[in-house]
Amino acid sequence: MADYYDVEAILAEDERVPVTFTTGATGVGRALDPSCDDNDLKRGTKVDLPFWMTPMLAARNMITVGIPACFDNRVRKEVQADAGCVDMRQRCSYFYDLGSRLTNMVRDPTLGQFILLAFGARYKELLCKAHNASDEEVTRCMKTLSQEELDVFQAGRDSMLEFNRWRARTHAKLEMAPILGRKRKRTALSSF
Repeated sequence: MADYYDVEAILAEDERVPVTFTTGATGVGRALDPSCDDNDLKRGTKVDLPFWMTPMLAARNMITVGIPACFDNRVRKEVQADAGCVDMRQRCSYFYDLGSRLTNMVRDPTLGQFILLAFGARYKELLCKAHNASDEEVTRCMKTLSQEELDVFQAGRDSMLEFNRWRARTHAKLEMAPILGRKRKRTALSSF
């Protein structure tokens, strides 16, 4: 469970996930699905629920969790072709967080590998852009990053700025410690 006060965790858990009810649900039809004509959901009804609702319902075997569109085969092929060109923010703002939480809930054993592949393929380019991109490129790049990638990008950008400040320092020069300036006297070793 996420930290109760973490806004990022709350937003990540609000992402919608497709589910199929394996049992009927009474009195929640219109609340969960505004297009529903009845107040009750029948067995086999497909609805998109916020992620925060799914673990408890799945643990009670009331639903089966499907794979969201941001992890379907079309997106997987795009990431495998050229991961750097995929707009992750458009797919899902919390792509990696949602994907890692879904790995134990869906019946797709390749989802975890795909999440790892996607992050690994984008990580190197992400840090290169964070260290070397101009301000125009940074603005354009930041629009396509998921929230997790944006945090990594910003940390890389901040570390490069701090390094440049350190390298250009003029007020604090490194000097040798006074104790190191003293010459040590050599003592002759006496016989054992």
